[in-house]
Amino acid sequence: MSAPRVTIAIPVLDEEPSIRQTLEAICTQTMPAHEIEILVVDGGSRDKTCLIVESISSNEPRLRLLRNPARYQAPALNLALKEARGEFFIRVDARTTIAADYVETCIQLLGEGRAENVGGRMNPRGTSPMGEAISLATSTPFGLGNSHFHYSDQEKFVDTVYLGAWRTETLRGLDGFDEQAHANEDSELNIRLSESGGRILLSPRIHSTYTPRSNWAALRHQYLRYGRWRAYTLWKHPASMKWRQLVPPLFLAALMVTASLGVFLPLAASACYLLIASYCSLVIVAAMITAFPSSTAHLGRLLIIFPTIHLFWGAGVWWNSLRFATGQPRPARCPICRP
Repeated sequence: MSAPRVTIAIPVLDEEPSIRQTLEAICTQTMPAHEIEILVVDGGSRDKTCLIVESISSNEPRLRLLRNPARYQAPALNLALKEARGEFFIRVDARTTIAADYVETCIQLLGEGRAENVGGRMNPRGTSPMGEAISLATSTPFGLGNSHFHYSDQEKFVDTVYLGAWRTETLRGLDGFDEQAHANEDSELNIRLSESGGRILLSPRIHSTYTPRSNWAALRHQYLRYGRWRAYTLWKHPASMKWRQLVPPLFLAALMVTASLGVFLPLAASACYLLIASYCSLVIVAAMITAFPSSTAHLGRLLIIFPTIHLFWGAGVWWNSLRFATGQPRPARCPICRP
């Protein structure tokens, strides 16, 4: 049997609700079946994720289940990269359902030679009222800044994309993903790719849908974790800093400083009130613009979601930035963050 042309890697951890749909979409691609191998890399799931994968693999010889004792996504992707036999390497996350022509389109774009990494827009689709509101919030510049893959419908070169597709030799030449990063490993890799002269293409021809978190607690944990590991990336690559990454932690710092000084200085207290009032006004305006005219039922939820994203992301950045400032070699586990 000839070697597959494409390796699809799927890191998983407790993805019972979504893994079957993800795999079904991968198994029904327009690309010839014999050209694709599928590697699911499990980080120690305690639900039925592995049982579902094994049941599908019994009738799908292209599918293999690998074990990732390190749990996190970067080691999982590196394990898949080590095992990969395909000329091309495509990442798919378990909460994602890719379009039927996803793999074929990625390969076509890579074959054009214009970019070393290609990907599409993240299209979130909530499965609950809160999830739908989170989808709206994370598809706006106010929610996540000018990170184009969250909302742009134009083909352009960018600093990062959702998921990603590469030639396998490109990833191996970069020594794979940074296993010190427990999140944000894709952006960190794209920084190294750009520094080596590689280009990253966002294309509207690449379609997928993503299921976001469905409740406030999960959203809070997610963005606190994202902030912590963005701090690690900025510590490792300080020149990669973007304005969108500075605004939440600087706002949070200004709020804390003025609130603390306001106990003794009336002027600082006034500045704190002004900051809060200004931010709340921005949140209200952004929520109204996002919710009207078709999603008014989510207005109240958006008033909670926008501050949750901004404040917990900013807190995560400060959490690890302060550790680096005191000489800690790498981030410690945050007591209220999930793995």
